[in-house]
Amino acid sequence: METLMLLTYGALCFAAFRVFKVPVNGYTVVTAIMGGVVMIGVIMLAMNYNHPYTTTASSYFITTPVVPSVGGHVVEVPVRANQPLQKGDVLFRIDPEPYRLRVRELEARRASIEADIRQDQDRLAAAEAQLQQAESALVLAEEEFTRTEELVEKGAIPRVRLDEDRNDLNLARGNLERARADVLLSRDELGALVEDGVNAKLAEVEAQLDAARWNLDQATVRAPSAGYVAQLALREGFMAVPFPLRPSMVFVSERRREVAASFRQIATERLTVGSEAEIAFYAVPGTVFSGRIVQVLDVIASGEFTASGNLIAPEENRPPGRVVALIELDDAVNAHRLPGGSAGHVAVYSEHWEMFAIIRKILLRMKAWTFYLSMDH
Repeated sequence: METLMLLTYGALCFAAFRVFKVPVNGYTVVTAIMGGVVMIGVIMLAMNYNHPYTTTASSYFITTPVVPSVGGHVVEVPVRANQPLQKGDVLFRIDPEPYRLRVRELEARRASIEADIRQDQDRLAAAEAQLQQAESALVLAEEEFTRTEELVEKGAIPRVRLDEDRNDLNLARGNLERARADVLLSRDELGALVEDGVNAKLAEVEAQLDAARWNLDQATVRAPSAGYVAQLALREGFMAVPFPLRPSMVFVSERRREVAASFRQIATERLTVGSEAEIAFYAVPGTVFSGRIVQVLDVIASGEFTASGNLIAPEENRPPGRVVALIELDDAVNAHRLPGGSAGHVAVYSEHWEMFAIIRKILLRMKAWTFYLSMDH
């Protein structure tokens, strides 16, 4: 920027000397030089502070390492590299047969447990019916014994009949005790499997079945959001494993284009959310894109430290870090083939000393045209 301003001022001075026939002598040359130094110095100081500029900026994008939740051999990869995808589209499929067999095994186990529960319930119902019959028989035996006892006292029937009814009464009481024991046993057998009204064994197998079904569903790996797969190398027959350090592919999430620009710390007071910004990308020479600051990070990387067994040495000379601002670009950038990670220069225009903003805009556009001069050797 300083070079462009000096060259521009030099061209204006040259034109002034030629057009207005200013005599070239020591006085005029020194005046032009000193005037340029003072004028450009004032402009640069006011412009650099109030309208920050940086050559360190690039668009960024977010990638998601695709790690399957289950392991197995890949049987299908229906996507292609850099093909636009929507959330939920299939990325690849793992052989589902082992997980399908596990689901069937647990379904069979659940059916067996349900059958056992029904049998226990039937046994309990039968025992309770036997208990009701024993209670009724005891009531009848007691009534018969009481009636016989009264008749014996009156001498209407022989005493031997009373002994027979007493035996029948004792038999009814024994049957009732056995019926009660059978009911308690059946309830214990059924109640041992029940917890909070839910059969414990059935609840356990249901949980295992839910997990098995989830694993079966995870054998089909889907896109986590809208985006595309970059540099696809996965093929059928590969072994996909649920290991974070070995992703099967890299998924690039689709989102609005944003630029991360780092400024010197002196620009902190002039970097505010909502301020107008412009960026010139190396990838699109001669074009300047507009945008606005959406976030200014509250921390600087050079001040970071983590818990450890060592104290921070105050005499350690750490270089000053830079303030990072995130800039959201207007939709005009979508008309260009701008790859993620493209670098460029950024200028931010604050509401202070707005008369110098036009100079910054002119200089940025001049710089954008110089990008055409970049050549690879």
